[in-house]
Amino acid sequence: MNALIGKSFDTQVFIFTPGHYGFIGVTDDAPFDNGWLIRTGTSRGSVSLRFNYRAHTEDRILFDIEGGQAAGEYTGAKLGLSSNGYLGFYRKAAVTEPWKMEVLSYSPKTGQLFFQWRDSDGYRVSLRQPFTTPASILTGQNTHRLHLVAGPGDGEVVQFCATVKDFL
Repeated sequence: MNALIGKSFDTQVFIFTPGHYGFIGVTDDAPFDNGWLIRTGTSRGSVSLRFNYRAHTEDRILFDIEGGQAAGEYTGAKLGLSSNGYLGFYRKAAVTEPWKMEVLSYSPKTGQLFFQWRDSDGYRVSLRQPFTTPASILTGQNTHRLHLVAGPGDGEVVQFCATVKDFL
């Protein structure tokens, strides 16, 4: 953990939990439902995240997270939490709470980072099937996606992996 204290970096994040392997992507195919983080099956649909160091505690590193260089239209957008606990990019709304990283292992030599991701209240980031609406059933949108969420609830807790190539 000490090698990451005071460091910021831009990387793609991979969900590294058996049965849930996949990259982190972003919804972009619904007129009013874009910018939410989801699990995607391939790196082609993945989005990069920039972890901007904010502070640290004895067992956590706190970051402000935004869309990274390879985040397309979400580059620079702040990662926040909706009132329902969904992780998504916000351009205009103020995002003030940091994200917590519990480092499980990190190799400075390879850049491999395994971690547990938490919101500012300490809830672990997990995967959840989104709420189903009549419109989503009729259109087939969002019926098989798993969204990233945090907070009290019924999500499947997952672990994350990233390769940190360069510090900013």
